[in-house]
Amino acid sequence: MAFSELNIASSGLFAAQQGLSVTSNNIANMNTTGYSRQVVGQQASTPLSGFGTGMIGMGVTTTGVSRVRDIFLDQKLWTQSASYGEYEVKLQQSSLLEGVFNEPSDDGFTKILTDMFNAIDDFSKDPTAVENASSTKQMMLNFTQYYNNVSTKFTEFQSDLNFEVKTIVEEINMLTARIQSLNEQIYYQEMRGDTANALRDQRDLCVDELSQLINVEVEEKEVLKSDGNTELQFVVKTDGQTLVNHLSRRTFELELRTDVLNEGDAAGLYDVVWSDGQPFDMMSSNLSGQLGGALDMRDGAGSPDYNGIPYYIDRLDEYVRTFSQSLNEIYNSDGNGGQMDPPQYMFSYTDAAGNIMQPSDPDFDYANMTAANFSISYELDLSAYNFRTNYEHVIDVDDSSNTVNPNPGNNDLLADLFGQLNNKDMFAQGSPSDSMIAIFSQLAINTQEADMYYNTQSNVRLTIENQRLSTSQVDTTEEFMNMVKYNQAYQMAAKIMQTMDGIYDITINKLGAW
Repeated sequence: MAFSELNIASSGLFAAQQGLSVTSNNIANMNTTGYSRQVVGQQASTPLSGFGTGMIGMGVTTTGVSRVRDIFLDQKLWTQSASYGEYEVKLQQSSLLEGVFNEPSDDGFTKILTDMFNAIDDFSKDPTAVENASSTKQMMLNFTQYYNNVSTKFTEFQSDLNFEVKTIVEEINMLTARIQSLNEQIYYQEMRGDTANALRDQRDLCVDELSQLINVEVEEKEVLKSDGNTELQFVVKTDGQTLVNHLSRRTFELELRTDVLNEGDAAGLYDVVWSDGQPFDMMSSNLSGQLGGALDMRDGAGSPDYNGIPYYIDRLDEYVRTFSQSLNEIYNSDGNGGQMDPPQYMFSYTDAAGNIMQPSDPDFDYANMTAANFSISYELDLSAYNFRTNYEHVIDVDDSSNTVNPNPGNNDLLADLFGQLNNKDMFAQGSPSDSMIAIFSQLAINTQEADMYYNTQSNVRLTIENQRLSTSQVDTTEEFMNMVKYNQAYQMAAKIMQTMDGIYDITINKLGAW
């Protein structure tokens, strides 16, 4: 028992010093992203017994420094972050598509369609006026160019999304490499009996970022080793497939798509595959995160897939085919139930070389017409004078001397064309404007849905994040109290040592001299 009081006091001194060190570290990292506050674990040292007076305490033992973390809140946050990342991308991209349509506005589709039919109406009032023919041709050009521009812009967005997919995949690979590296550092450090608090914080921060890019399932499990001991292994999976398995990981690769998924897709689209050759289902309904959102918007062609860019390009292609075919059939009519020979059209499309297809061409097929190659007809492109005004009007673009119009003042063909503006039977959705409004409305619904889910997930994620911060974040008031507490404990332990030093000095040096 000799000098036991000094040992007890020194244990208190060192315990208080460690408490001050941890408190100082907490305060220093109070603004560090991902940092979890740490606490000192202390317990009474094993007492001594057998002295006839009961058990005698032997001071305090520091059991370790642990971080304050709720894994349940971490799991909840990682689960919700995937949907947050997915709808963040979908809201952003859907809003961009709405901006391209630019509807409603003073220069959007409704005005362009109305201007074209108003020009036809004005032309019908004076079929002999050259300026009316020129104005009608220009409005038709504006109409076709509107679809050309929208389709081109959508394809550009698809290419941009393709680059975004590439960026996301590279970031996923980078984060999984970082998690694997941290797993190794944590494993070897904790094998020596240390607690890798800072490294674990860094790893959790990596998972925070990863969970926004792709949906993950995270588990730290105890595994029985061959020597009978157990070890903790940290595993990250996505859609049931392993991303990180303790000290090993798998990576994604990008392959240029060889088989066209959707007609009209941009060139150079990537498929995401596992680098080890195992299949990866890009179309899985369980895939989410920013990667899932980008793939849905880039590749989704409608039910049961998401209404992504290919879906709207396809709707626009169907629109111009139906619209042009309906007006061409009227324009090509001879007024007696027959068709013109050779045929004469209002609208056509360009081939791969940029040449306008003529209706007499045996390769002419409405199935080849898209919003991107939609154009006015070959004869109207040559000259506005080639516009038929009535059913008796016959145009010969090769020999103008063969062009005949026995009744130039007759406007029956122009009047019938103008009547198509309100033709409720042209499309399944109704008139030409009704059909386009249905497309705008579908996009608006998708955007509102993305906005609703994004805001909902933002709020849920913020709530969970606040709950997690309330547990793990450094509280300045609490740390100040700890600082005062450990400081006082240190001073009191030091005072005990000073007192005992005086007692032993008198006992040994002064009493021993008597």
